[in-house]
Amino acid sequence: MFRTFMIIFSVIGVLFVNYAAGDGTVSPASAAQAVTYPIVDTGQSACYDNQNAITCPAAGQTFYGQDAQFDGNQPSYTLNGDGLTVYDNVTGLTWTQSPDWDDDGDINVDDKFTFSEAQAYPATLNAMSYGGYSDWRLPTMKELYSLMDFRGTDASGPNPTNLTPFIDTTVFDFGYGDESAGERIIDAQFWSSNVYLGTVFGNQTCAFGLNLADGRIKCYPSNSSGPQSKLNYVYFVRGNTAYGSNNFSDNGDGAVTDNATGLMWSQDDSGAGLNWAEALAWVEQKNAANYLGYNDWRLPNAKEMQSILDYNRAPDATNSAAIDPVFNITPITNEAGQVDYPCFWTGTTHVDYTGHGSTGVYISFGRAMGYMNNTWMDVHGAGAQRSDPKSGDPADYPTGHGPQGDAIRIYNYVRLVRDAETTASTPTATPTLTATPINGALNDPVYLPLILGGSSSTPSATPTATPTTTPTATPTTTPTTDAGYNLFAPIGSTNTYLIDETGATVYTWTSSYRPGLSVYLLADGNLLRTGNVGASTFNTGGAGGIVQEITPDNTVTWEYEYSNSLVRQHHDIEPLPNGNVLLIAWELKTEAEAIAAGRNPSLISDEDALWPDHLIEVNPTTDTIVWEWHVWDHLIQDYDNTKPNYGVVADHPELIDLNFTLNTKADWNHINAVDYNAEFDQVMLSVHNFSEIWIIDHSTTTAQAAGHSGGDSGKGGDLLYRWGNPQSYDAGSADDQQLFVQHDAEWIPSGYPGEGNILVFNNGQGRSDGNYSSVDEIVPPVDDAGVYSLTTGSAYEPTVPTWSYTAATPTDFYATNISGAQRLSNGNTLICDGPNGDFFEVTSDKETIWSYDYDGGVFRVTRYAADYAGLPVQ
Repeated sequence: MFRTFMIIFSVIGVLFVNYAAGDGTVSPASAAQAVTYPIVDTGQSACYDNQNAITCPAAGQTFYGQDAQFDGNQPSYTLNGDGLTVYDNVTGLTWTQSPDWDDDGDINVDDKFTFSEAQAYPATLNAMSYGGYSDWRLPTMKELYSLMDFRGTDASGPNPTNLTPFIDTTVFDFGYGDESAGERIIDAQFWSSNVYLGTVFGNQTCAFGLNLADGRIKCYPSNSSGPQSKLNYVYFVRGNTAYGSNNFSDNGDGAVTDNATGLMWSQDDSGAGLNWAEALAWVEQKNAANYLGYNDWRLPNAKEMQSILDYNRAPDATNSAAIDPVFNITPITNEAGQVDYPCFWTGTTHVDYTGHGSTGVYISFGRAMGYMNNTWMDVHGAGAQRSDPKSGDPADYPTGHGPQGDAIRIYNYVRLVRDAETTASTPTATPTLTATPINGALNDPVYLPLILGGSSSTPSATPTATPTTTPTATPTTTPTTDAGYNLFAPIGSTNTYLIDETGATVYTWTSSYRPGLSVYLLADGNLLRTGNVGASTFNTGGAGGIVQEITPDNTVTWEYEYSNSLVRQHHDIEPLPNGNVLLIAWELKTEAEAIAAGRNPSLISDEDALWPDHLIEVNPTTDTIVWEWHVWDHLIQDYDNTKPNYGVVADHPELIDLNFTLNTKADWNHINAVDYNAEFDQVMLSVHNFSEIWIIDHSTTTAQAAGHSGGDSGKGGDLLYRWGNPQSYDAGSADDQQLFVQHDAEWIPSGYPGEGNILVFNNGQGRSDGNYSSVDEIVPPVDDAGVYSLTTGSAYEPTVPTWSYTAATPTDFYATNISGAQRLSNGNTLICDGPNGDFFEVTSDKETIWSYDYDGGVFRVTRYAADYAGLPVQ
């Protein structure tokens, strides 16, 4: 799904406005219990009987002890004045403020994601340092549930009116379902990162999400290619990575303390199902009996009860309830006759849009059953939160209720909770943010065009967040696959993984940085890895800033930072045979400099600057730049004959048209890959925003590379060859364009089928026949001396690739950004669908014979032969 948005702000300082629940006063962060996982109160302040709101009862009266009668950590948020982010003063989490991801002012179906898109999108935010941060993630279900506000009203029902979402809309932007697109008003579900270990609807994989229109947690089909795939909204989160992680201690006396939340629980449950009024009364009986030596037990509210769920457990997968085994839980027989586990009442009432409170909230620690296709099955997953009548007879609902035939659970179990006496670290203090405009922008369409604000609490240059999962998918293989090991660095991770043919992770390197973006395994066994240093003068897609060499024992033996107010490394590097390293980097050209060079002023971006690319070659032994090449030294322009570089663009294909642009963003070239050809001593660049590949002479000195003569080619640093979009040098039309915002152009190595040819991942955004990706192999018109032929007045050949891989139905394979391809020694091609983290190996006949799904954004993957000297597994 194509998503872009522009958020512009021009403030020197940031205005913060504090919001809190109830009367509008702010509960200070210090009011939260000093724990790592403070539970945010539900916000419910009204008491209810089995139907309606009532005056809150006194101890000993019916319905005493419900949610509204206990004060917890009241919701308290700090809204950043730029409108991008919200800080939760209780949890220490920072949230994206709006799910309006196309920034059209409407929150509707166009802003929704498939689950795989939601998983991949934090990489986009992190590449942009969105809001000044580069550690965004898809929230866990426990993180997401911290936003749940039970002052909301359920929008289910005919012609609902006077609706209140289950989230604080004075702070967060929110949208109901897009009825104009055929959705229901209640289709306001938000993805979490938690994948259910079981299946729903018989065989559907699913991921948990929170519906902020009807106030429930359910597991939604998550296979984006499946017939029942789901589109949901998303809020992304960062900070307090400990949030949602329990720390249980068995007290040895029938109680369990969660040191993370500061709550003490009864180890045993009620042993039988009770209706809601009976559940409240049972708690009072336990207090009267001084159960386990305490008389201040309560029926937990919805968020407290949900806090002890274990989303890594499920009856179908672990033969257990979705709860830590430190707790005892009474087994039941469910509606399908299966051994299962009960739902547990909470003290929270679920209020409908009429204001009635006839249903109570419960949490499913076993299968959340429903009656569909004439049979009972799990429809919402162990870990769901639903609501059912507080009283009545379940037999009145023999086939459940609602579109999924939800089983009606009126007699649910009870587990006691009380506040433990704990001390721990205080929550992170509210950040003091300042925002200043920066020159960041982008041209890669999946990266967000933002003007971002800096922050005095901006993440340091050494972010430490780690991926939520380690790769575990099992690939399919056949005997014809090219044996070896696959190296990749997920964009959202600080880890680098090496996996074998079975998909097993055989080695992991750790870093202080997320990639920026490429990674290589050197022949001596060390890892050469880029890193994203975080906020900088220029932030846009692919930003990095540092290169490190890391030993197999994770010792950094060399690092080179190239990021300041004037330059920044990005995307790719290339280790050279002489031990040096080539880096792609941006360099600042002011508006005045750009116009003085012949840039059309109307093409100057809102950032009042241009950031063209250059290359540097660094000697790791001396930490010196020993060679460099700059786009800015090889310009042509036909806009202003009073300025330098003026000429006829079509007469100079060796030069770069200063006014060729697909947009007016500061990131003019956006080179995303560099490769080296030792035979010819040439360098190839993938130039995203020109939809071209360029080849230049590396045999030059730096002085020669800045001019138009010298080196083996005799052409200095001018382009020796370019291909993909002859419009860029006035040698063709749109009909002649072959590449479309491509990535990972590389020469096929000597000795491999197709040796000397060029392989490129053609992302395909903007093709006239629809958006789809291909992997293209071209035969460049080059002789044995490395000289490229060109007929005067024509475009460089070839006119079409010699081999291409597409899906059988081309539009079924479309990677909007990143991604790559590698020719293997047996003639097969390893392909990386970057946004989805899908790797697959295809034969020359385009048969897929191996696949692996990381399920997260990956810049590219590289296969190393089983006998490669640098493998740490040898």
